[in-house]
Amino acid sequence: MNSMQDLTLVFGAVAIITIVIMKTIDEDNRLKFISGTWILALVLTAPMLSELWASQAISYVDDDGNSHDGLPQKWNGTQVICFDFSSDSSHPVFMSGTTMISTSGESISVNDAFNGSVASWDGSFVGDAAMTGVCIGGLSGYTNGFDLTLDAVALLPNRDLEVIYDVGDYGSFVTSIGGVAQADDWSSWWGLYINGAEASVGIGDLQIDADDVITWRIES
Repeated sequence: MNSMQDLTLVFGAVAIITIVIMKTIDEDNRLKFISGTWILALVLTAPMLSELWASQAISYVDDDGNSHDGLPQKWNGTQVICFDFSSDSSHPVFMSGTTMISTSGESISVNDAFNGSVASWDGSFVGDAAMTGVCIGGLSGYTNGFDLTLDAVALLPNRDLEVIYDVGDYGSFVTSIGGVAQADDWSSWWGLYINGAEASVGIGDLQIDADDVITWRIES
């Protein structure tokens, strides 16, 4: 559920309570009860109002030909990494839209319209309409995709995007992100994309430029 939905529910409930007070409380005490109810509602919703205001203040790149399309404007030209979760393999924290995380590890906005469009080798769209996720941006100075991946997830508190991987003959292989693991029978796996196209090498060998966008997506 997003902030707007939460606010709608809270203030809808307060409106109903106000109507009940108007009908059941005597006129001398009515104003006191109504004022107290609305003050409590404002206190409880202050964090949601702040988040909603911050989200509305963020502008996003609107350019289909730009790998940063749908990401915050201030991230344009920087390194970004995104993690996409499907409706079948959802994340317990990032359950609505795509949360944008700064280099300080704080959420700066949620873009409900962002779908992180990526294409498979044959150009077909990969993903589903109910996809949610998180992007960490404003990064710089990385030349290796795996270094960026590990350092980016370390910015988040509570190990919300912990990366688990194996190291074999062909290098590092990611098996789980944020508690969402690939299936043992390979019916689902973590796909790797660079600037919207399927990566041709593994994450350990992925060399990146100053404005690249890496995407990890759970696929089936």
